[in-house]
Amino acid sequence: MNEKLEKDLRLILFKEYGFEKILDNFYIDKSDLTLIRENTVDIQLKNRLGKIIKKRNQSELVEASKKYNELKDKKGWAVSLLKNYYLNVIMRQNEE
Repeated sequence: MNEKLEKDLRLILFKEYGFEKILDNFYIDKSDLTLIRENTVDIQLKNRLGKIIKKRNQSELVEASKKYNELKDKKGWAVSLLKNYYLNVIMRQNEE
């Protein structure tokens, strides 16, 4: 499915169900939280979403740092892939 169409459909479903209900009852992917945040005018909701996103980013950063440090001295191609993945997560979080 076209990515824009998929995003538009998700947004319509979110609006129909209600942003607050969704946040209270479901685990929402970070990309969907960002989508909701970009498409709401409610300042309180934007602030709430910002806090959720920031908390998740911080958790991701802590977890990636921990996992990277566990693998730091190990060798092998699979380990290299994992270390690269965790470094990318760390770098992405530092950019945000």
